[in-house]
Amino acid sequence: MFPSPATVFNMTAAIFSLLLVFILTVTATPPNSDSVCIIGSGIGGSSLVHFLRQFDASPFNVKTIRMFDRNGVVGGRMRTITIAGETFEAGASILHPKNYHFLNFKKLLDLKIKEPSSSSEDDSFSLGIWDGHKFLFKTLGFRSSLPFVQKIVNLANSVLIFARYGLSLFRMNSFVERMVGSFLNYYKSFEERPAFETVDEMLKWAGLYNITKRTLHEELVDAAVSPLLIHELATVDACVVPEGGGHLYMSSKEQVVSWTSGYVQQGAMHKAESQKPLELLKDFLSGLRNIEATWCQLCVQVITRINYGQSMTISGLAGAVSLAGSGADLWSIEGGNWQVAVGLINNSNVTLHLHEEIESITNLGEYYELTSSNGNSYNCQITVIATPLDEVNIAFTPSISIPERKLQHTHATFVRGLLNPVYFGLNAVSEIPELVATIEDPKLTFTSISVLKKHDEKDYTYKIFSRQPMADADLDLLFSVRKETARIDWGAYPLYNAPEVFAPFMLDNQHLYYINAFENAASTMETMAVAAENIARLIISRLSGQVLYSPSILEEVASDKDPLHLDL
Repeated sequence: MFPSPATVFNMTAAIFSLLLVFILTVTATPPNSDSVCIIGSGIGGSSLVHFLRQFDASPFNVKTIRMFDRNGVVGGRMRTITIAGETFEAGASILHPKNYHFLNFKKLLDLKIKEPSSSSEDDSFSLGIWDGHKFLFKTLGFRSSLPFVQKIVNLANSVLIFARYGLSLFRMNSFVERMVGSFLNYYKSFEERPAFETVDEMLKWAGLYNITKRTLHEELVDAAVSPLLIHELATVDACVVPEGGGHLYMSSKEQVVSWTSGYVQQGAMHKAESQKPLELLKDFLSGLRNIEATWCQLCVQVITRINYGQSMTISGLAGAVSLAGSGADLWSIEGGNWQVAVGLINNSNVTLHLHEEIESITNLGEYYELTSSNGNSYNCQITVIATPLDEVNIAFTPSISIPERKLQHTHATFVRGLLNPVYFGLNAVSEIPELVATIEDPKLTFTSISVLKKHDEKDYTYKIFSRQPMADADLDLLFSVRKETARIDWGAYPLYNAPEVFAPFMLDNQHLYYINAFENAASTMETMAVAAENIARLIISRLSGQVLYSPSILEEVASDKDPLHLDL
C-alpha cells in the first residue's frame, strides 16, 4: 500500500522544513562564532586579553581569543634594540609611579623594576640647551668622587635653574599635577566609574575633555608660565632616562623624594607669591630635601618634543601627559617593558597568529569574517582593533567612518662611539652635557642627543632623536668615532593638533571596537591599558546585560606595600 499524495507532500514539506532550519542554524552560528579576535599585540591588545579573562564571570563565556600581528614578535611599539651586544629600550621606555595598571601587571607577572646603576658616574646628570650655534643654557658638568663636593655642584645647578626660571617651575608642576589628579579618576571602582562607548564621554567624565580643545601653549600661558620657560624648555627636545638607571636626573644611591611637588602641594605656591625674594630663596634652599629633585623639575619642562616629537601646538592634555613623563621616580621593567605584553598574553590562553596581517573585516550579521594575508578566514563574534588604523590597510564591509589622523614618525638613531666636541664649540668630550636638548628650529638635524651608557672615557652609547632620518654625513659631523649605528623609524604617536576630534570606541552598533581611538587624547603605555580595560568592560556588559563590579579601587591595590609608589 502506497502513501497518498497528500501524505507524501506533507512528509516532503516536513523534511524540507527541517533541512531549512538546519541550514539556517549552521549559517547563523558558524564554528567559533563566540570567539574574540584582536588585531594587534601591543599593550592595548595584551591588556585587553588580560582584562577579558579577569572580568569574564558572566553568562557570556569567552571560549576563544585569537590575536593577530603582522610582525613576528609581540609588543607593538614597546621595543628594544641591541648595540654591540647590549640591549637598550628603543620605544615606550618609561613609566610613571602612578601608572597603576602597570604596577599591577608587574606584580602579577613577577617582573622586576630596573635598578639604578651603583656607579657614582650616574649621581648627577648634565643638561645643555643647543640652538644650533651655541648652548643657551648649560648646567655645571663638574664631577667629583667626593659626595659632599658633588652635592655642592648639584646645589649650584639647582640655584642656577631656579634663578633662570623662577616660580614658573612650580606653576608648570602644578599644571601637570592637576591633570594627573583628574586622570586618577580612571582607577576608581566600577561602582563609581561607568564603561564608556566614546572617547568624548570618557574624557568629559574625568574632567579632561576641555583641555583637548586647547593647545599646550594656551594652557601654559593661562598657568602663568613664563615665555622664557616655554621657549627654552617646554619646546626643547630632552629628558631621556639614562640606561644606567630607572630614575631621571637624580642620585642612584638615595631614595627619590619629590621636593617640588611637596613644596607646591603643601601650599607653598601660594605662600611664595606673597614672600619677599630673600625669604623665598631661603625657603627654596631649605626645601631641597633632595637636590636632584630640582633636576627632575627642570626635566619636566624639557620633555614635550622628545615624548611626542611635536611642538607646543599639541593639545593641552597630550602636552600635560608628555610633561608627566618626567620627574622623580620614573621606572621601567628590567629586561624591557615588552615583557609585560608577552606575560599578559601568555597568561590569558590566547591563540597567537604572528606574521599574519588582517586584510578585511566583513560584518555578516551575527559575526564578523576576517580574512588574512595568509589566505585564511576567521569567524568572530567580537572584533577589536588594537593597533592604529592610520597606517594599516584593512577593508571594512560595510565601511566605517572615523576622523582622519596621521601618525608622527619617530626617528631614533643609536650610536656606539664618541661625540665630536668641536661640533659644539667645546674642547673635550667631558664638556658635552649628557643630555643635549634643542630649541624648536627646523634647520637643526637632530632634536636631542643623550648618553644611554658610558662604557669608558672614550666609549659611549648614545640615543639621538630627529624629525627626519639621520644621514651618515650628519652623523659624521656629530661624532668623531662611530663603531656601530642602528636606526629605528616607526609611527610612534598621533600627530596632535588641537582641537582634537575622536573616533568612537564602537565602530558599529554591534561588536567592532577600537582601543586606539583614545590615542588622540594621549598616547602612553598606561593610557592604552586604561582604554583596554574600558573596552573589556564594555564588551562583557553589553553581551551579558550585567554591570561589572570591582572588589577594590585599583589605586589602592597598586600602591599596597609597593616601595615604588610615592605621592608626587
